[in-house]
Amino acid sequence: MIDRKRCGLTLVCLLMLGSLVWTAGPTEACVAPPPEPFCTKALTLAMAGPPTLVLPGGGSFNVPLVLVFKLLDFPPGTGICPLPPYSVDIHVDAICQPTGADGSGDLLGQSISTGFNLLDVSVTVPAGPPRICELRATATLTLGDGMVLTETAESSACLVEAAPDDPAEPRIELEMIGLAGEEIARIHPGDPVTRTYRITNHDPDESFTGNLTVNSVSESRMPGMSGPAPEGTAVVSISDPVQGDNFPFAVAEAPAFLLGGGGDLCIPLTDPHEVDIQEQSLEIVLGPNSATVIQVVSRPWGMCADGSCGRHDLLLSGDFSDKDPGFGCSTFVTAADTSVTPARECDESGEVGEIPMPGNPNLPKLTLTGSPFDTFQPELDIEVAQIALRENGLVVGEVPSSFSERFEDEHGRIQSQWAGDYQTESFFDVFVDITVGPSAGGPPIDTEVVSLSMTGAPTGFERTAPYAMGLTEITDLSGGGLKAFAEVTAQLSAIGIDDLGNRRRLQFQNIQFTKFPDGTGLRGVLTGGLLEAGEGNDLLAVELSMDLRGFLSPEPQGGLIFEDGFESGNVTRWSLSSP
Repeated sequence: MIDRKRCGLTLVCLLMLGSLVWTAGPTEACVAPPPEPFCTKALTLAMAGPPTLVLPGGGSFNVPLVLVFKLLDFPPGTGICPLPPYSVDIHVDAICQPTGADGSGDLLGQSISTGFNLLDVSVTVPAGPPRICELRATATLTLGDGMVLTETAESSACLVEAAPDDPAEPRIELEMIGLAGEEIARIHPGDPVTRTYRITNHDPDESFTGNLTVNSVSESRMPGMSGPAPEGTAVVSISDPVQGDNFPFAVAEAPAFLLGGGGDLCIPLTDPHEVDIQEQSLEIVLGPNSATVIQVVSRPWGMCADGSCGRHDLLLSGDFSDKDPGFGCSTFVTAADTSVTPARECDESGEVGEIPMPGNPNLPKLTLTGSPFDTFQPELDIEVAQIALRENGLVVGEVPSSFSERFEDEHGRIQSQWAGDYQTESFFDVFVDITVGPSAGGPPIDTEVVSLSMTGAPTGFERTAPYAMGLTEITDLSGGGLKAFAEVTAQLSAIGIDDLGNRRRLQFQNIQFTKFPDGTGLRGVLTGGLLEAGEGNDLLAVELSMDLRGFLSPEPQGGLIFEDGFESGNVTRWSLSSP
């Protein structure tokens, strides 16, 4: 895959959690059991921060949060996912330095829905000296099936000294300029978002010299789980579950990013696998009663999944000319949301294509539609032309014995199952062919898969959830010579169901993805798949899950990375690597 956040990274892999129990029901002769129903659950929490505050006598301030809660039942309509209502408890601790004046806040029994939930928590702090408080939030969601999900988020609050001639104003102030609620920005993946801050020295006599440091930290990691794990349920993460996805960003003094200021909102989309927290800084010099305006641009990768959240912390630290220290802080959150209309402001901006339910589940054919140009709306058919399984080199079946699918607006999942009598010590090979071509119902276009990258997932997933992204060049044949690019990602995982009903992952020794020489598609070959250890002696079935996701844009987001041979990736959803 290419240069985008796993965040979103990329196509979606909803693996199961640990060993889930499967019970075979009565079947007729020569009829295999259908793919096992299951429910996957994702929870993401991100927290913004208040502007600098003057609270020497103590008091309260509001902290905005975004909570993303997702359920996916598969096959659809099974009813295995817990039903609403859903409610969450959120606790926030304010751990301050210097110590001794910590605070906290709670939001209990808050009703939420699946998708995005914008919330506020009131945090109360006691009287105390100027201090920087680390804000730590924990969300606890108890579901009707007994499973408890927890997720955490961090931010900060700065309680500072007052200006000499106004006890209600901070001596040095860092505040966002904008409307209430803009601390959390929901934007279409691939689009940039700008947040503007004003730094003001309210001291009438002393100047201020310091540094403003801005970072980028992912908040879309693996949620915690406790309580019972009902049959057929799993916990997944929206982004890389281990290290997260730190969105690209840039910071500069205005008018660098303002209209006409000469700055470029379309900041480069760098390596999504960068594990270090990125930081940038500016020197800030302010005379008495003066101010400056700075802007921070943040940008998710185009393949980021809904709910992928990046947190940007701003910390101002320095000294006044009388040698007294001064500081301030704030935080805003960027959340990828495919329901937001794409702005397509940048050359490589685009939109997540719609992947509707295929009409023929035996030969899945998905239509990817997007509008990278106002007058050019290409449609692609992504067809799964082959799904085959071999045991110890012998063909089990070119066509799976049962099949199901689940599709949402932003991605699709295809699941195939081969029922039979297999040995647990066998090795398995999986073969998948995916073709990409013009849709019969769309405008006349020419397509060619021009590049392909592949990689394993993060630590613990390299051999169990490989994925690949093919870059397809699209040419408008109706005139104008316009071109567009589609990035179609596939991620595979395989499960064996043993005679005790345990689900056991297959780990493949060799993984290859190649593009067809004629550019019409790509092939995945996963060989030497070995079953993880377990108590069962035989396998009742082998199950393959394949998730698909597409992004269309006028320019490839990872063009330069493809050219220099870098193999990167973008994954939208991961599962736990161990029970």
